[in-house]
Amino acid sequence: MRSKQMLVRCGLLAVLVMSADVSAAPAPGLLLPGLASGLASLEVTQMAQVKTPKLDAWAVDWNGRIWLWISCATPGAKIVRTLDGATPQSYSPVCKRPLILTGRGTLKVRAFKTGMLPSNILVIRIR
Repeated sequence: MRSKQMLVRCGLLAVLVMSADVSAAPAPGLLLPGLASGLASLEVTQMAQVKTPKLDAWAVDWNGRIWLWISCATPGAKIVRTLDGATPQSYSPVCKRPLILTGRGTLKVRAFKTGMLPSNILVIRIR
């Protein structure tokens, strides 16, 4: 017999159902009889998301450096950045204020805070 894994969706929750017999696996969208009663007591808490950072101001000095002032409306959020176009992670370099850049490239900025989902990514292309 083959083993089959199936993802069964129930609202915001997805449950992985494993069946030893392919013919015994439930049809997509259906729950196993014992599973529905177990889900009745499940409480789903949706985590808040950190606000997306925003560019407050920018300036160019006589030396061609670009000065960026970036902030986040979520108090206590850590703002991080990448300069190579990669997705910012919680361990990426912290975005200091003001951020001073030289040259061209793609700046991506994201905010993180413990207990919250990361923000959306602010993308700034410098040409």
